[in-house]
Amino acid sequence: MIPRRFPRRRFGRTGLDISIFTLGGMRHMHSWKDLGEDEIPAESLRNVEATLHRAWEVGINHFDTARGYGTSELEMGRFLGDFPRDELVITTKVSPRADTDDFARVVEECLTRLRLDHVDILDLHGINNRETFDWAMRKGGCLEVLQRFQEQGAVNHIAFSTHGPLDLIIEALDTQAFAAVTLHFYHFSPRNLAAVQRAGELDMGVLILSPHEKGGLLWKPTDRLREATAPLHPMTFNSLWTLSHPEVTSLTLGARKPGEIEDHLDVLNHVDDISGAIEGIAERVAEAAREPLGDTWCSVCWECLPCPENIHIPEVLRLRNLLVGLGMEEFAKMRYNLFEQAGHWFPGNLASKCTECGDCLPRCPEHLDIP
Repeated sequence: MIPRRFPRRRFGRTGLDISIFTLGGMRHMHSWKDLGEDEIPAESLRNVEATLHRAWEVGINHFDTARGYGTSELEMGRFLGDFPRDELVITTKVSPRADTDDFARVVEECLTRLRLDHVDILDLHGINNRETFDWAMRKGGCLEVLQRFQEQGAVNHIAFSTHGPLDLIIEALDTQAFAAVTLHFYHFSPRNLAAVQRAGELDMGVLILSPHEKGGLLWKPTDRLREATAPLHPMTFNSLWTLSHPEVTSLTLGARKPGEIEDHLDVLNHVDDISGAIEGIAERVAEAAREPLGDTWCSVCWECLPCPENIHIPEVLRLRNLLVGLGMEEFAKMRYNLFEQAGHWFPGNLASKCTECGDCLPRCPEHLDIP
């Protein structure tokens, strides 16, 4: 039995109507270190085909991938011709770089791998720091390259994705060079609310990336979290909380296999009354998280920065909130261990680099003993 289909929202000034869930392609990939273009396992291809078809069946019309997602473009590209092209919205992403000739070559390679003559949206992938911003925006930079592709009809709309700090995101939004943005924003990480709202003011599409993995590995919640969001599953609560912000168009759903799409269908039972469905739950989750922390709870206000040892204090303490408050140990470890490993995608040093200089102490409104 085919369930109700996910509704669509207008993706800002692109004028495109896309489903409130987007099928993300990051988990449909193999590393190029492991195999070549002709070595993708047949089982993997069958799984991608089945996942795309199941997504389409439940109303997902936006598929999102990236050049940096290993073999994802190649695998998706094998099956995009199965769907009506005028109803399907395809996004891929290419990271800005200093060499614009190389950037243009990669964009052409994306189209070849996707087996398309054009993509609906192309994101400058990872405007995360001043260097990537400048590669994108400087005269003769990557944005101008994409504008030429746009003039040729190979790219319909230009957007950007970001893991960067809030002030840089807003600076990029305020260039008004982009039709849409992909960024982090969900219940356990609401820092980018101002950027979401600014994008709405500029009539930009807003796509939320990885709300259930980066949002807390919510498909396998702790008992404490599950109790706090009852009667909703934590994934359903997080989806509805994020979609309750009218500026948000769609959430990425990184299903590895068709069955993982089913985990999100409960949202359909609540989309007609989102505010009613989540009423009181956010407050209950916050209370459950704060109780075990007592007077060591961090409001994650970011006032403690900058740190002379380049420790991302707010993120460390946010993870500590989730670990101590809601028992989210696996998620906290996964994210914490990215420090010093992921470059500008997850900046900052491990907390063990703290020298107890005390610079952060007078800036903390909670008067926490941060070191």
